[in-house]
Amino acid sequence: NDWKAALELVPLAIWKEEGKPHAHPVLFVHDRPSERFLANTAHLIKELGVNRITFVGEEIEFRNFASLLALPELKNVSVQNIHVNDYPSYWKMYGSTIGNADGSIIEGADGGMGYDTVVYAEDDYETALLAATYASLLNAPLVIAHGALDRLDTFEDKKTILVGSVSCPAKSANCEEMYTI
Repeated sequence: NDWKAALELVPLAIWKEEGKPHAHPVLFVHDRPSERFLANTAHLIKELGVNRITFVGEEIEFRNFASLLALPELKNVSVQNIHVNDYPSYWKMYGSTIGNADGSIIEGADGGMGYDTVVYAEDDYETALLAATYASLLNAPLVIAHGALDRLDTFEDKKTILVGSVSCPAKSANCEEMYTI
């Protein structure tokens, strides 16, 4: 299920605003990081000028990065830990983004008033990968069938775009747009 959490993050990290693409740097780590990996990551964070890091995952995974956060070059970097279940709250607050690499918030196309469209993808990596790209283009959340965000409240009163072999969720406003792959 790690791939689902990663793909569902894509539309929060890559979005389109005023016709131009924007991105928030994202680094996915699936295993316990080595000291060399942590040192290289610290260098990358410094080079990118990042002043805020958001870890996605369980608290235990977050603790694996304690030595990274203790490095002197990251002393001015603020850190937060979120879970995939927190994604909808970001969409409600910002409309389409976690924020810039420098820590500032870029509001979504709707001015941070939430979201009105959801892209709902089949539980298949290739289909969900294409759906993630489409969701980013629309500045809309991606929900993958059987993933952590596949809950009725995510779809409530939202236009839902179906990608692959999925059915219209019960509380969706409508599901008139459908794509098969």
